[in-house]
Amino acid sequence: MALGDCGNKVCDAVVKTVEGGGDVVEVSAEAARSSVVSGLRGARDVTHEATALAGDAAAGAVQAANQVGTEVAKTVKGAIVGVIRGIGEVTTVTAGVLSDTTRAAIKGTGEVGGEVTAAARHTAEGALEASKSVGVKVEDAAFGIGKGAVKGAAEAGGDVAVAARNAVEGTIDGDKRIGVKAEDGMAHDPRLQK
Repeated sequence: MALGDCGNKVCDAVVKTVEGGGDVVEVSAEAARSSVVSGLRGARDVTHEATALAGDAAAGAVQAANQVGTEVAKTVKGAIVGVIRGIGEVTTVTAGVLSDTTRAAIKGTGEVGGEVTAAARHTAEGALEASKSVGVKVEDAAFGIGKGAVKGAAEAGGDVAVAARNAVEGTIDGDKRIGVKAEDGMAHDPRLQK
C-alpha cells in the first residue's frame, strides 16, 4: 500500500524521532494531528476524508516502526490519538467517527503487514484516551471503538474474536488512564441491551 501525505508525514516524523531518541507516541500523535487538520480543512466530505486519513496515518506509523525497529503498537496508538484530536479541531467527533477511525486504523495496519489484533488493543486504548479531549461520552466512545475494531479486523483478515477482545481490553486500559469506567456507562446503554 502506497502511503498518502498524512502517512508519509507520520512515517518521517517517527523515523526521525527514533533516530534522535524522542517520544514515539507524542511525535506520532502530533504528526497525525497536524496532517489531519490540514487534510480536513476545506474537505467536502469530512467523515470520508477523516476515515482515509486515519488509515493512512496508521499505515505510516506501522511502516516507520518496521523501518527503525520500534514497537508498532505505540506508534499506532500515537497516530490514532493524533487523528482524533485533529478531527476534533475541525469538526465534531461522534461515536460513528470513532468507529470509522478505529476501523480504518486497524485496516491500515493490516494492509502494511502490522499485527491486526495488537493494533486493535492499542488503537482502542488511544482512541478512548483521545475521545475525552474531544468531548465524546465514554460509553459512546467505547461503543464506537468496539464496533470499529471488529469491522477493521474483519476487513484486514484478522481474527475478529481476538481483535474484539483486545479492543475491549484496550478500552478498559484507556478508561483507567482517563479516570472513568466505560463499563459503568455501557451497562445502561440501550444499544447494548438484548
